[in-house]
Amino acid sequence: DTFAQGIWQALITTAYGLIVAIPTLLLYRFLQGRTGRIIAEMEEDAMGIVNLLEDSRRGRVRAEHSPEPAR
Repeated sequence: DTFAQGIWQALITTAYGLIVAIPTLLLYRFLQGRTGRIIAEMEEDAMGIVNLLEDSRRGRVRAEHSPEPAR
């Protein structure tokens, strides 16, 4: 009887553990995917800013080295 009670207690503990672990794992995977998408967007935005600054700098360099318009 004590042995069966111990098995029953282990089964109940395992069931409760799974009830907590499975939704937690699903939430973790969801948040991990969302974080990955946010990081990818941030990298794209950062590259856009770098390209914009680079184009702006090139435009200034060209303007500085272009001949003066005749007056």
